[in-house]
Amino acid sequence: MNSRNANPLTSVATRNVRIKSILIFLAASILSACLLASSGRWSLVREPDSESYVHFDWSSWHGVLGGIRTPGYPGIVHWVASSVGLEAIPMIHWLMMVIATAVLCWGFRSIGFPLLTATFTSIPLLFARSLWDLGPSLASDSPAIALAIVSIGIFLGVLARPQALSRWIALSIACMSTLLVRPAYLFLIPLLPLLALWLMRFVFQRTSRESFLISLSMGVVLLTPLFGYAMLRRATIGEFGFVSFAGYNLIGITGQYLEPADISKLPEEVRELAHEIIANRSDVDDYAPPDTYEAIVHLFNPTVWRMADPAAEKVLGDDTALCNRRLRQLAIASLQLHRTQYANWLLQNGRSMLDQLLRNACSDLSAKGSMLGVLFALLITAVSPNSVRAWRDERESTGTTGRVAASAPVSSTMCPSRQFHTIAWIAIGFIVAKGLLVILVEPALGRYVIAVGCLIPCLIGWVCYQLAAILLRKP
Repeated sequence: MNSRNANPLTSVATRNVRIKSILIFLAASILSACLLASSGRWSLVREPDSESYVHFDWSSWHGVLGGIRTPGYPGIVHWVASSVGLEAIPMIHWLMMVIATAVLCWGFRSIGFPLLTATFTSIPLLFARSLWDLGPSLASDSPAIALAIVSIGIFLGVLARPQALSRWIALSIACMSTLLVRPAYLFLIPLLPLLALWLMRFVFQRTSRESFLISLSMGVVLLTPLFGYAMLRRATIGEFGFVSFAGYNLIGITGQYLEPADISKLPEEVRELAHEIIANRSDVDDYAPPDTYEAIVHLFNPTVWRMADPAAEKVLGDDTALCNRRLRQLAIASLQLHRTQYANWLLQNGRSMLDQLLRNACSDLSAKGSMLGVLFALLITAVSPNSVRAWRDERESTGTTGRVAASAPVSSTMCPSRQFHTIAWIAIGFIVAKGLLVILVEPALGRYVIAVGCLIPCLIGWVCYQLAAILLRKP
């Protein structure tokens, strides 16, 4: 709309929408904090692995880079403990999610979402399971999800203005911070360039050349700090990689398949290690053969921490990097000997994860919180006729069908169908990439599945807002 012909009433209404969007976001944040506090979710919960973050080895570079934990979350825990005390961890997790929600809202707005749509799509995160179920725990799950969401928000900002160098730098820092807090998000490195290629080419209708160049540039920007960190570890502890932990995860599954008759078929370097793992089974009171999916899930942690870890320390000493390499070698060798069992595990683990995702989306706090946040925001917005008028102007400016011209900037206002495709493809990409990583190396436990579906609340929020907006649109 030409500014000379702009309706003054519409301009005032648009400014009111901007103010109301800020007020809605603040109100949703306060409501989230009150509900968390009143339900006891600001009371710190210690998990079995919490001590590995609290007692992280900061004494040397070898300790910082050579352990089973990356230094990101232990650094946060150390800072919180030395400044306000560990009991503030749940509040810090909440604050990180508030910031992540704001950044994601900015990202949606950058690529052309109307302001109200961007706000209503983002605020369900403040009521999602990633904060409500995982936030109280002294563990890296919730802050890693928050940082991953920050990365997604900045990623959208990069697609809107790929010529802005500051956004590329911010994306690199956000992704690397996510990995340093929780290395399980390494899938972001290939996922974001692939999403950039797909969205730019097929959703934003850019040329193949432009889409490929942005995707390639993103891959370089994300890989550079990761490669630098891996080289630092190579120079410090003699291992090229991001963290010494993959072997511990995989042995928790394939280590359960080991039988005494397998030892002679294994590589010579890991035979003694396999023998010790099998011997340690007698120390687990409720040990049972891994004949069912439930039995494997039940024995996953005991296999890692009560069988494999003590065996590795006995045979190899306290060199964590060496222990991880040998455990990984043994895990792969066991997998090759028991391919049918592992394939059956993959099928059952995938089915369990999908079942939990569907249940979470339909009936758990993720979906309920999404609707609560959206409806709460709509109640505030609906009281102002000017806000509804501005919303109608935004809707009419996008249209209900059609496409943005290829020559238009990415940040041109999007039609609803394009908004949906953007959110859906990002959520699907996240589910597939993170889900495959979970299925391959660990059981589909609740905390992992929540991370897989962490963007589903945004999709639910967008749908709820569109339905409510249609109702507001009626005379």
